[in-house]
Amino acid sequence: IVRDECGMDEEDAWTEKELFEAELEFVQGLANPEYLHYLAQHRYLDDDDFISYLEYLQYWSSPPYVQYIVFPHCLRFLSLLQEPTFRAELKNEQFKNQIFRQQHFAWKHRAATVEAASLPIETPRSSHDEPVLAQGAAQTRETGDLHPNK
Repeated sequence: IVRDECGMDEEDAWTEKELFEAELEFVQGLANPEYLHYLAQHRYLDDDDFISYLEYLQYWSSPPYVQYIVFPHCLRFLSLLQEPTFRAELKNEQFKNQIFRQQHFAWKHRAATVEAASLPIETPRSSHDEPVLAQGAAQTRETGDLHPNK
């Protein structure tokens, strides 16, 4: 029997596709504050090898891997998990609940923004003036000022 560096039989070794899927699933699981709290409570976040693994997984934040991420909060949490204070706070249930509330607010706000973006926009017009939005864009082009109403 031939074993690889991890002690696995060659027959048991993961295919590249299986490893990709397992890592993607794990990384996206980090978007769940309840799961983060579980990892902290069971002391995974105190294990240097586990923290090194989380550091290794940072590659999911870069192209071409980032395109497979469905829950972008997982990437922020993956980054925050490199901070010892964040890992320590995750043991606290109140902190977990605060993160959940903030995440819920962000999702709620995003849903409202997407809904508003899909509504037709009517631009007020007068016979003498360009549309209001076009005026602001023209002023921005002329002055280069991104905040023309200052």
